[in-house]
Amino acid sequence: MNDELFQRFTTASRNLNLFPLLSSEDIEEFRVAYGSRTLAVLEDAILDLEADGKLIFTGHRGCGKSTLLNQLALNMRKQGLFVSFFSIADMVEMSAVNHINILYSIALKLLHRATTLQVPIPDTVQDSLKTWFTQTKSQTYTNQLKQEVGVGGNFFDLFTAKLQKEDSFREEIKETYERRVSDLTQHIDQIAAAIQAATGKEVLVIIDDLDKLDLAVVEAIFNDNINALFSPRIRILFTIPIAVVRDTRLKATLDSVCQIVLLPVTLKRKKLI
Repeated sequence: MNDELFQRFTTASRNLNLFPLLSSEDIEEFRVAYGSRTLAVLEDAILDLEADGKLIFTGHRGCGKSTLLNQLALNMRKQGLFVSFFSIADMVEMSAVNHINILYSIALKLLHRATTLQVPIPDTVQDSLKTWFTQTKSQTYTNQLKQEVGVGGNFFDLFTAKLQKEDSFREEIKETYERRVSDLTQHIDQIAAAIQAATGKEVLVIIDDLDKLDLAVVEAIFNDNINALFSPRIRILFTIPIAVVRDTRLKATLDSVCQIVLLPVTLKRKKLI
């Protein structure tokens, strides 16, 4: 293989790995226009929601949902919403996802984005919320968390890493909030209220990659604990596996509480070399 051909092959291979498309530059350069009708449906559905409404988005694996959701987040910010868009896979080990750590992730990512964007939330409120993150059912574990926070470093990196990698931390969070989800929800609402008071913008959370969970896990989250999961008084868009659409009992549960939007597309790139 000559050098020119090798370089072209390398470039094409690198470009094929640009999935999902998350930066505005990559979207502009590599995205094939698709799902425009679905995008419009999602935008209208979100804007039509009550301030505490929920929405479900699904589609076949690899059909471009993540890229479309990133575009949706950009569009919703232009519509005047405060948007936190994240992948659950970046927050929690996928085999350990449950409704408690989904809600905990929402709280962590909302406060992190507000801090990153320098939203003028009073320091006393921010300090109180950060202190809350260290509170667990076990006083010993709480003291350990406070010591780790006191050592310094990035608060959000520390707690994200723990949520991702430490079974003991996830178990402590589960035991702390499993019977008092309302406390977890109350702090999500407190963070959202502080953001809205400071920016004048209502909050939208978009959670990607929940569609990669096993159906049994989805059943436990979206059927057995649907009321807890939907309890925050903010707009949230969840993703789910396409198999849920074929599960009549689970789909009926979701249909009774929110709208399900399907992306009926296969995809994708327009530039390889």
